[in-house]
Amino acid sequence: METLTLTTWPGRAKVIGTITSIGGAMTITFYTGPGFHIHTSLNSLPQPHNLFFSPVQRPILGAVLTLLSLFCYSLALILQAKLIATHFYPVLSTSWLMCGTSFVLSTATAMVVERDWSAWRIYSNANLLTIIFTGIFGSGVAVFIATWCMKAQGPIFVSSFAPLPLVFTILFESLLINEEIHMGSIIGGFVVILGIYITLWGKQAETSAVTNVQASEPSIHTIAEGDILDVSELNHPDVPELHHPDVPELHHPDVPELHFIS
Repeated sequence: METLTLTTWPGRAKVIGTITSIGGAMTITFYTGPGFHIHTSLNSLPQPHNLFFSPVQRPILGAVLTLLSLFCYSLALILQAKLIATHFYPVLSTSWLMCGTSFVLSTATAMVVERDWSAWRIYSNANLLTIIFTGIFGSGVAVFIATWCMKAQGPIFVSSFAPLPLVFTILFESLLINEEIHMGSIIGGFVVILGIYITLWGKQAETSAVTNVQASEPSIHTIAEGDILDVSELNHPDVPELHHPDVPELHHPDVPELHFIS
């Protein structure tokens, strides 16, 4: 779906921007640096210990599952772009298909993994509000907007923003649950944003170049049998062969039958 050309600056920009974004994400993961807290009224309340972390750490399994998730996400974007071209209502139909399929698969997986039915109970209004908010905005609205952007700009535009959730997670983690933010996270966040900008610039420049080439190419109109032509258009300088219906060349057997109107 994409043409990888390293001979032009837009093609180089797409490659350099992608590598830069990956480098920024790796910087956030592997480089710590000095840390500090951002004190706000939002994180002044006492927070439970290890609220979002499992006591059992499996880094190798986590890395393998993360790579598998990213691989499937990339394939999903390409399949989604193909589906958009086949549906009559591309954005709405594709969004319903993705959300419905995700609902069925995630429900089946959760029922297999979690056999204790007491874990499915909703104990508070906050839990119910979290489920509703995540379902509507985290899944439905997010998929709809991503599909709409993909229809307008293609898979590269949507996938370029994939590293941004990591940056926002670090920011809100510091603002809401009083986690320590490190210099490596700040540097990596700026590098990620820079890589996204470079990638999108290269994609936009490449699209503009293709559009300009197509606009500069002359259009060719094919005259089919039974077409109705205006006599005034036959004297147009772009059609020197056709002047008037009385011209013998127009009645050549290789020329389709034409109907003239005055």
